[in-house]
Amino acid sequence: MEHPLVLRWRAVLRLVFLGILLLTLPCYVVGFWAAAVAPRPVTPTPTALLAPSPTPTATWTPTPLWWQLTPSATPVTPSPV
Repeated sequence: MEHPLVLRWRAVLRLVFLGILLLTLPCYVVGFWAAAVAPRPVTPTPTALLAPSPTPTATWTPTPLWWQLTPSATPVTPSPV
């Protein structure tokens, strides 16, 4: 058998949750009603084009890898510190 205070708090919590449920029911009803009477989305009618315009295409140019580079003849000079 559980303690009487535990049983009392459990009953209080049940009443609180039941009250929350009953108080929020009108919000659900209004929400479903608003969704039911909302205007339907209008789909635009397609218009005919006079002439199709060409779409540009992307081209890829590969960059050379480090072993494919040609060495330069300019000497590298250290910078003064």
